[in-house]
Amino acid sequence: MRPRGSLESARLLARILFLIPVAAVAACIGREGDAAPGEIREDLCATCKIVLDDAVHIGSSNGWAVLSQFAYFGIDERGWVVVADPMSYPNQVLFLSSASDTIPTPIGREGAGPGELLRITGLWTSDQGVHVFDGGTGRETVFDTAGQFLSTYVYRFGPIGRLGSRIPLDGNRLLINATIRTPDNAGYPLHILDSERRIERSFGADTALLLPGFVDFNARALAWSSDSVLWVARFNEYRIEKWTLRGEHVLTLIRHPDWFEPWWTVETTDYMVAPPPPSLAWIHEDKERHLLWLMFWLADSDYHPVKKATDPQSRINKVEMNRFFDTMIEVVDLVTRTVVAQRRFGPLFGVAGDALIYEQSEANDGSARFVGYTFRLAGYEEGQRQE
Repeated sequence: MRPRGSLESARLLARILFLIPVAAVAACIGREGDAAPGEIREDLCATCKIVLDDAVHIGSSNGWAVLSQFAYFGIDERGWVVVADPMSYPNQVLFLSSASDTIPTPIGREGAGPGELLRITGLWTSDQGVHVFDGGTGRETVFDTAGQFLSTYVYRFGPIGRLGSRIPLDGNRLLINATIRTPDNAGYPLHILDSERRIERSFGADTALLLPGFVDFNARALAWSSDSVLWVARFNEYRIEKWTLRGEHVLTLIRHPDWFEPWWTVETTDYMVAPPPPSLAWIHEDKERHLLWLMFWLADSDYHPVKKATDPQSRINKVEMNRFFDTMIEVVDLVTRTVVAQRRFGPLFGVAGDALIYEQSEANDGSARFVGYTFRLAGYEEGQRQE
């Protein structure tokens, strides 16, 4: 079985459309005064193994197919998978248990009124319920786990070019990774929104970085650390930073494996004729064991050109991604700052609620099927650490 959906999908790589001038990038990088970086070493544990345990199957194996390649996923407080699929169920949300054998009644309907949706472009969960971001209206709509409409928040700072990772904060505030082009906020990757969804603070870069073209170099993967500050990972280089919510840059960790060269240009986004560049897609800290989990998307180890795309609007189906992508997972011991385990898989697409690593595999009828895995590191104990 080849296991593989902020940053939480190949949508990020699909946004890379044009070559960015190297000189412009180098000039911007040279102005950054980052916290002094620390090096992550590789010292693989001989007894360690990254294990993905099969946990949830949703789709044709249950008698129905609900998923397109553009679906968003989350995990609610009951452990149910929450799906927003703009293609199969436009402007609706599904709550799915692993025991589902019938199509559940979707919630939501098309429109601009309360509880209505026009263009779903994001989904996440919190103790409030299920949050759906509507790129068509610039609103965030909240439903409870029974599917009842609770509230709507209007984003009060103009259009968002891209809404990436989100972390709910206290006081009904929200941390987002987004491209916001207002004068005071452009070029910063992280934004704290207050309870009314106004921008409270923008930060996450020592120097605001807004480059020409359509590659969004402000995309980040986010996670809480054990000391209650933020892990912030760039997608185009193996570089992990720590930031406080006050906007203080307190730590930088870097690593230079031979399979991940930092990149600031890309010649084509047609993965049928050229391999995709590596991308850091997800970060998570096991706070009890002080282990940092990282997920990377890489060109398939057996990559070869398939055909030349003739339609500039053509998109790659997630089920077909195994022709183009592999996934590398690494585990870093934060006490010793060493990579203690790594494993290469087929195309895994992301993480739902920091609980399930998931893939979308092809069912017998050709449709996409959600398969979720819990993840663990076997064979590693704290007694093995050598500082």
